[in-house]
Amino acid sequence: RYFIEALIRYYEVLPEAETQLQELRDIQSELGIIYLIVQLVLRTPIDEAKMIDEYTTYLNGIIERYMAKKGVVDCELMRIEETKKRKEFDKLKQERSIKKLFSMKKYAKQQIRQLESDLLRLAEEESYVCDQLDNLDNTIKMYEQLSKKVEITSDYRKRLNKIVDLHEEFETRMIELRKPKSYYEKSAELTEKEQIRIIFKILLEKEDTLTKDEIIEEILDMEHYKDYMKSLIRVFKTPSIMGFKPTYKSDYIWVTVEAPPKLWSEDLNQEIYTALAGYVTSEVSRTITVRVVEARDEWVTRVLVVGGRGKPNHLEAFDEMQLLYSKSNNFERNLSRSYLLEHGISAVEVIDEIKNNDKK
Repeated sequence: RYFIEALIRYYEVLPEAETQLQELRDIQSELGIIYLIVQLVLRTPIDEAKMIDEYTTYLNGIIERYMAKKGVVDCELMRIEETKKRKEFDKLKQERSIKKLFSMKKYAKQQIRQLESDLLRLAEEESYVCDQLDNLDNTIKMYEQLSKKVEITSDYRKRLNKIVDLHEEFETRMIELRKPKSYYEKSAELTEKEQIRIIFKILLEKEDTLTKDEIIEEILDMEHYKDYMKSLIRVFKTPSIMGFKPTYKSDYIWVTVEAPPKLWSEDLNQEIYTALAGYVTSEVSRTITVRVVEARDEWVTRVLVVGGRGKPNHLEAFDEMQLLYSKSNNFERNLSRSYLLEHGISAVEVIDEIKNNDKK
């Protein structure tokens, strides 16, 4: 590529070198496409799948350019062959005239020598043009083979598409695995005051300055955020939110808060202590542990509450489940037991474990 660029700079200053200059530019374009195709193999499968159709079009353009060159060379070969046949006919004619007209023998010999010289020159030109045709045919054949290997129906493209599909499926599964389960989820709307502040920034054409810190400092109404979070935290005062009865008590509760560092405050921690105080059997500061971590998502706040010392009879649905079990007949109970056994669960072991926990 660098050599071609140097030649282009050289021919640009030469007069009447447009043909050579155009040929060098075509070679430069061809080398650039080959370089891009080689780079394409080193890219990720997703990027390769997105760009391979575009590069296939470039390959087809190169093939068309070589086919056009081949057409020109074919015409040149036909011209040489026709000229050669005409010269051979003229030579034969002059050889016959020598035998008939003795007076024109000297002139005929000169014509024959000239024709033989022309025939030798035409033979060299024909050989050169045939070599050009062979080279063009080989080049076209190589590019066609490369194009067929990356066309949409080729085995390579099928494997590439399969790899991309597997990668997308893998990423989807990983996203699902990493995605936290939202047991209780709610979205906060912007207040009218916050919306006015944003519109004001847009009217002043300062929307580029709306960075994370700028939004927190100048746009967000922190008091509104705190009041909103307090209203959500107070929901935990109701035991049914966590699936427990009002009789549930514990000596240890873990709370993990995932929030942006500049939004969460100590007041909200105190609100958590107040909301969960009804579940503990001793001092709140000893039995409730609150840990605040920085959120991965800049605008999402998550609160995870884990209650310890829970028992089956503390569950809100326990009484209903026990009632349904007591009303069931032997067939339904055996059917339920069969279902558990099919899934590798031994009811006896589960019941023994529950009884042991109750004794403790």
